[in-house]
Amino acid sequence: MNSNGFYFSHVILGESLANAVLKSKYFVDNEVEETLKKNNLVAVLSKLEQSFDIYFDLKLNSFSDGFRSVIHLTIGEDNSKYGDRIPGIWVSNQKLLVAFAINNNKNEYFESKPLQRGQWINIHLRQHAESGRASYTLYINNENVYTVPNLNPQVFTNVKVYAGDPWYENQDGSIKKFNVISVYSDFVDKEDEETLKKNNLVAVLSKLEQTFDIYFDLKLNSFSDGFRSVIHLTIGEDNSKYGDRIPGIWVSNQKLLVAFAINNNKNEYFESKPLQRGQWINIHIRQHAESGRASYTLYINNENVYTVPNLNPQVFTNVKVYAGDPWYEVQDGYIRKFNVINGFL
Repeated sequence: MNSNGFYFSHVILGESLANAVLKSKYFVDNEVEETLKKNNLVAVLSKLEQSFDIYFDLKLNSFSDGFRSVIHLTIGEDNSKYGDRIPGIWVSNQKLLVAFAINNNKNEYFESKPLQRGQWINIHLRQHAESGRASYTLYINNENVYTVPNLNPQVFTNVKVYAGDPWYENQDGSIKKFNVISVYSDFVDKEDEETLKKNNLVAVLSKLEQTFDIYFDLKLNSFSDGFRSVIHLTIGEDNSKYGDRIPGIWVSNQKLLVAFAINNNKNEYFESKPLQRGQWINIHIRQHAESGRASYTLYINNENVYTVPNLNPQVFTNVKVYAGDPWYEVQDGYIRKFNVINGFL
């Protein structure tokens, strides 16, 4: 960890980052709240691959004239060549301005609706590439506000990552949970809204690594007695052995029940506060491992509701991924943006 609180992995470090700790490949990971600062270089990624996720929370203290920098990923300059804005994000006229190199346009941009001061805003940029084409999507507070096909996705090298760039005055505000994830294997990516169904096998992962992210949006239509299945990742059964719940997630008594194999307990679980029907609930499970230990965290609607150290993180193989498992009746509801991002290569 450097003086800014950022973690890096297989990155090239600037002079100000000499004390950084190297971790897994091609990502930035900072959960701590930081004040935005001008010319704040937090990492240099050796590569930004065609598929990536960039997400962070932003809180604005005030608005000013002109363009105020939030984050900026660039191969060198502000806007001289293709790859200088991948992306660049500013606040201008009380709106978020997001620029990216797409379809040979070095400065394709999107302007949001007016933003609110004093509250956390969740920003998520995702590009998913396959067979030489990609889909580029921007989410604000878990709402898809912009999607465009990228017919010519690129791999960019030696990418500087700024939280406040050198070319513009910084936005007056704070950033937290700033993550850049580039390159992952064995993943599930289902953006469309789907009805939850019993025994709905959506994928089989060859591995679930010690480091992963699982996230999705859930909308509940009604509540029923007993345990109602939402998602379930398992090496085989419901709850016979270590690895059968990695995790299992149910709704019971109007609450979310999340079970996972942690610290040699095959069924460590957490029970949430009561849930609301008829609205989208964002669920995010993250495990981040290093040197044989891990931190396991559950977020509900971007709030950290549960964190526990996992002193014995495992690599699980042949993992079945269900959106509605075979062992319990299914929860009456919908799922969307269901993603399993597995490990950092």
